[in-house]
Amino acid sequence: MVDDEPSILSSISDLLESEFDVMTSTDPRRGLDDLVLEEFAVIISDQRMPEMNGDHFLRLAKDRSSATRVLLTGFADIEALARVVNDGKIYAYVTKPWDPLELRTTVRNAANEYHLLNTLRYERDLLRALVNNIPDCIYVQDAEQRYTLVNEAFSEAAGLARAEDAAGKSEMECFPGEFGRTAAADGRTILDTGHPIISKCDEWHGNGGEIRWYSSTRVPVRNPVDGSIKALVGISRDVTKQKQIENHLRVAKEMAEETVRAKQEFLARTSHEIRTPLNSILGMGELLSATELSDRQKQYIGIFRSNGEALMRLLSDLLDLSRSDLRELRLAASDFDPLTVVRSVIDSLEKSAAMKGVGVGFDFGEDIPPRLVGDPERLKQILANLVGNALKFTPQGGILVTMKCAASDSQSLLLEFAVEDTGIGIAAEKLDHIFEPFTHAEKFETSPYRGSGLGLTICRQLVQQMGGNIWVESSPGAGSTFRFTARFQIAENVRAGAATGFGNAHFDETSFDGLRVLLAEDNEDNVFLMQAFLGAEKIEVAWNGREAVDKFVAGKFDIVLMDLQMPEMDGLQATRLIREWERLNKMTVTPILACTAHSTAEDASLAAGCTAHLNKPIAKDVLLSAIADCVAVNR
Repeated sequence: MVDDEPSILSSISDLLESEFDVMTSTDPRRGLDDLVLEEFAVIISDQRMPEMNGDHFLRLAKDRSSATRVLLTGFADIEALARVVNDGKIYAYVTKPWDPLELRTTVRNAANEYHLLNTLRYERDLLRALVNNIPDCIYVQDAEQRYTLVNEAFSEAAGLARAEDAAGKSEMECFPGEFGRTAAADGRTILDTGHPIISKCDEWHGNGGEIRWYSSTRVPVRNPVDGSIKALVGISRDVTKQKQIENHLRVAKEMAEETVRAKQEFLARTSHEIRTPLNSILGMGELLSATELSDRQKQYIGIFRSNGEALMRLLSDLLDLSRSDLRELRLAASDFDPLTVVRSVIDSLEKSAAMKGVGVGFDFGEDIPPRLVGDPERLKQILANLVGNALKFTPQGGILVTMKCAASDSQSLLLEFAVEDTGIGIAAEKLDHIFEPFTHAEKFETSPYRGSGLGLTICRQLVQQMGGNIWVESSPGAGSTFRFTARFQIAENVRAGAATGFGNAHFDETSFDGLRVLLAEDNEDNVFLMQAFLGAEKIEVAWNGREAVDKFVAGKFDIVLMDLQMPEMDGLQATRLIREWERLNKMTVTPILACTAHSTAEDASLAAGCTAHLNKPIAKDVLLSAIADCVAVNR
């Protein structure tokens, strides 16, 4: 307290000392010096003092201390009082003569005001320090989209010397160009709709040509009284590094996908080039085996047929693995008899098992429906792989294939298959890896057993697509049991002529009497093979797609066997033209059976209008069964 009369100082000190520590001074200038040395909550000053008036003293005190200021004045000092009040230099005034209770209450309130303002200043400084040290741009705008508060990160991004330089400026003034226009438009949208904008990424081009990306979130601040939007608050984060990483990952992903596509294209082309002559080799072997042969000649035929079939299986595994990399390993859906599928696998390997002296048995549950809906060819592939492996690794003893119903409901059932052998078994440390690609149970260099190591990998992927699981139980010297489950729908009725499942129609050699076949094929060996399978008198040959269309329009055929890769016009385009001609002329649809070495073209051939699809090499019984199915639909 400052007053030039000691008695007044003493009187006020006695009044306040029960609540406050009071320091007094009769000299205003000494009082100013004391303000620098110590911290005070309240400053009380008399107005009329010889060396310095109270209003002048409080103005100077304001620059030295954050203490709350109270002026003691008489009614004659009304002009000075108005001056200091209007200048905002005092918290309150007390008139002389003062009321003790009024003075004590005023000082107490002034002290509370000081502590409150001090707390607010601390929190403000704390918030300011936090905001300025956050690397993200933080900003506040008024309803006119003028910046009222920004942090240092914002000023740095905008190229401003100080954060204060942004005050009153618009988005376009701080960020000229497209970035500023977009920001202004976003602000107007928020003001118009009242909806915030969350994590919106925009590209910013700096004056130096650098490109940066910012992710911005801007929200409206509403007036609590009428709900109107009075401000916008935003935060923008520099996500340039994340964008660069995303771009690098995207490019790497595209390159990886392109590599996988190139690999699949290479495999498809290689497969086509191998399957085409292999179709002739295996087909001629099948025809030759049906002729009069000596035992030694039969042995020769058996060797090249078994090795050709092994090469065929390897090609199929490689293509299936490539499809799985692109997630294109698909399942068909057709009616089939599960017992027939299992028996066909056992029958196909029975001769090889007999040559080794290994027996193959089959046991099945009685509660299995006679007709199911699923992919019989893929099921056959899984079983053939597992039974083939069992035969390979079983030098003596036997193999048992079992099939039972594991679970069922009114629409579907879960079948569990098991292939149990008495072979060499698998070491415990190999069991966890046996289904991984290119994995062998024994060291490849020294093992007498050969294989690509892809079969079980493909089996696992097919089983998973069938809604099941596959596992193995084995120990060295005690044989192995491979089990898998697969879910199938229960067929409501027999649907003859399904696109991918053959064998529904009954046929014998007389079934094809009078059959008229248009064969579109550019390979002479395959033409000769088809003529040998069906009889040359039944076949009209077209050596390219264009010739096939012309001959189809000019003639009348029961079925078309369509190769897909031919000169002048491929089989897909030829099929589309044939179907269009049939539609325009209101003709009955003629079955078109795609017979191709392009094993990955099934979807394309069916989409073009083919009735069914066969992959080369094609065994005679498979071809005849497919033709019987297709022709049976039309008849």
